[in-house]
Order: sequence, then structure tokens, then C-alpha cells
Amino acid sequence: MSKKPLKRGSINVLRSFRGVEVPGLAFDATDHHVIFGKGEHICFVNDQKSVTYAEFLSHTAAIAGGMRTLGLTRESVNLNLANQWERLSVLVALLRLGLVPNEDSAVVFSDEPAQLHLPTDIIDLVTIIQIGRVDPEPAPATPDEHLLEQLTPQDRQWVSTLLAGETITTG
Repeated sequence: MSKKPLKRGSINVLRSFRGVEVPGLAFDATDHHVIFGKGEHICFVNDQKSVTYAEFLSHTAAIAGGMRTLGLTRESVNLNLANQWERLSVLVALLRLGLVPNEDSAVVFSDEPAQLHLPTDIIDLVTIIQIGRVDPEPAPATPDEHLLEQLTPQDRQWVSTLLAGETITTG
């Protein structure tokens, strides 16, 4: 595995995996840890759940695959999710699609239960995950470090924690 550095201080690191260049936040935050043997390390923990990097990769790739299947490949999405696990999961799924949350979007993820509100339909997160498990979304093969700057401070902190291979702990 070779590393080719980008500009000094860049968070995004370009890696070669099986001869294919794989850049990106989603890859660095999830796939990288699983590929390099840290899949069983805990990436998220709260009072109700503890999730490994391998589980998180599978989960977020399924959400992104479901969103892609529903046609949300260029849509911005408002993450109106108070549940921190669901917000983090959808956030990383958006990064897998090369997107970031946008509170002005007409497409909204909301709580109780987590649902995606489209202009013509409402689809719950469980259904999106089931749809996406058939064809999960791979990490994008384009540099996307600029997306980190567009995140809220809390979302940026979460992604930075994942990039470092550490655990996100919430209440």
C-alpha cells in the first residue's frame, strides 16, 4: 500500500488499494480502518449501542446505496436528526455520495422515527438501509477534502475523530 501525500496539512490522503487510487473522507473515515485490520475497533458508543468500524462501514454504505437508489445523488439533504447515531450515520452516508448536509434543503431527514422527507414521499431510514444493502455505495474515487470545511463544527469534529480512528462517545 503506497501513500501519495497531497498538499501539506491536508486531511484527505490519497491511497492506492489494489492498484486503484482511492481518495476521500468516507474512505479515510471508514474503509481504511477496516482494510488495515481495525474493523473490530469501536467507532461509536453511547448508552444504547456500541458500533465497530466494520459495522459502521456496512451501515453507512447501505444508507448511501439506498439514497443513491432513490435518486439522491446530487440533492442536498437537511439533517434535522437529534438522534446522534442516526445523524452520524446519515452524515457519513452523504459523504460517500460526495454530499454534505444543507439546512436549506427541501429534502429532510427528521426524527421519531428517522425518516427521509422527499417532495413526493416519506421513507423511513430502516427502509433506506434495506434498499441499500442490495447495492451498497462504495467510497467515492474523487478528492473531497473541501467537504470537511462545509460541515458544522460538531459534524466536522465527528468526521475528524473517525479519520483519526478514534471512538465517538455520546450521551
